[in-house]
Amino acid sequence: MKKFIGGNWKMNLLESQAGEFAKALDKAYEDGVEVVLFPPGLMLKTVKDSVNRLGVGAQNLYFEEKGAYTGEISIGMLEDMGISHSLIGHSERRTVFLEDDVLINSKLKAVMKSRVTPVLCLGEHLGQRKDGLAEATVKGQLVTALDGVESIEGLIIAYEPVWAIGTGMSATPEDAESMAKFIRGEVERLYPGFGKKTRIIYGGSVNGKNIGDISKLENVDGVLVGGASLKLDEFTEIMRYGRD
Repeated sequence: MKKFIGGNWKMNLLESQAGEFAKALDKAYEDGVEVVLFPPGLMLKTVKDSVNRLGVGAQNLYFEEKGAYTGEISIGMLEDMGISHSLIGHSERRTVFLEDDVLINSKLKAVMKSRVTPVLCLGEHLGQRKDGLAEATVKGQLVTALDGVESIEGLIIAYEPVWAIGTGMSATPEDAESMAKFIRGEVERLYPGFGKKTRIIYGGSVNGKNIGDISKLENVDGVLVGGASLKLDEFTEIMRYGRD
C-alpha cells in the first residue's frame, strides 16, 4: 500500500507565492509515496497548473451539485478542474465553522460517488481524551460519517486529535498507533475486507523531527501535515517518508 502525504496549507500563502512553492515541491518529489497538496480554494488552479507529479486537493467542498450556496465549491467544479482529493470534516471545519456529523455525512456520501477521493478527518478534544472518551468519540464520528455509504473504496481516514493540531503538541507514537489500529478494526467491522486496505493516516503537529517515529508505526499509512507543509526543506524531508 503506497504511503500518503498530505500538505494542508490552510489559509496561508498568496497566489503569487503558491505556484512557485508548488513547483519547488514537485521538483523535490521522489517517487514511491503519494503526495497531495491542499491549498486554499482560490489557488487550486494555480497549484494544479504548477505540478506534474503531485496531486492537488481541496480543503473543503459542498454536497449539492449547484445552487444558491454562496461561498461554497461543488464536487463537479473540483472534478472539472482535475482536483483529485478533498478533506472532509477537518477539525477546524467542525470547531470554527460548526460543521456537524450530519453535514459531514452528506458531504461524504456525495463525494464517494464522484472521482474525488475523500480524506475523512476524525479526532477527539483533549478533555475527551482525559475523560477516557477518545475511542468512543472517534467511533461516533466514524459511524455517523459512514451512515448510508455503500462502498468506501479509495477512502482515506485521517486521525487528527484536536488537541495536537497547530499546538506544537503531537500524540505519542503509541497514541497514534493505538487509535489507528482501533479505527482499522471499526472499518473492518463496518465493511468486512476493507480494514486492511483502507489507508489510515495521522495528523497533528507532524514535522521533520517526529516523522521518523511516525513512519515506523504499523497501522499508520501516512500523514496529514499542517504548518510544516509550508516549509520547503522540512516538507521535502517528510515527503521522503514511506518511499521505500
